[in-house]
Amino acid sequence: MTLNTTIVGLVAAGAVVFYLKYDPHPPIQFMDTKYGYVEKVDKTGVTNLFFVRDGLKLEHATDFIQILEFDDEMPETSKEIVIARLLKFYRAESYDEDLGQHFGVSSSRGTVFAAYAAPVIYDGEGAFAIYINITPEISEAQARADAPDIFTELDYIQ
Repeated sequence: MTLNTTIVGLVAAGAVVFYLKYDPHPPIQFMDTKYGYVEKVDKTGVTNLFFVRDGLKLEHATDFIQILEFDDEMPETSKEIVIARLLKFYRAESYDEDLGQHFGVSSSRGTVFAAYAAPVIYDGEGAFAIYINITPEISEAQARADAPDIFTELDYIQ
């Protein structure tokens, strides 16, 4: 075996190991818990990334983080429309307009959804994150009382 063949083999093996270990969406540390990447949904100009805790499937999660990444070419007004639709879906209204934070509580069939949303920097780019807590019992007052801590945690998303 020649030295060149050995070097090529080592480089190829290293590339395979790197590819197998590379995680394009590493876990997010949020509220002292790791949220792992579980799903990606691409829409025109927008990528939705979903993270849940404890390795659950998205449909079984009682809370999750959704991150919206926007194509660089997407006009700002289009980004605002996408965010507005998402906020309307979760019935989230302005919490701190200066910081772009939104909060909302809604219920359906005895389950309460508390939504906390804010702009974030994810993977070095501007993005928008929303944390959804799904629970059968939480009052709007309690969800609102939790908001400052949750918005602080959203600020740490990288």
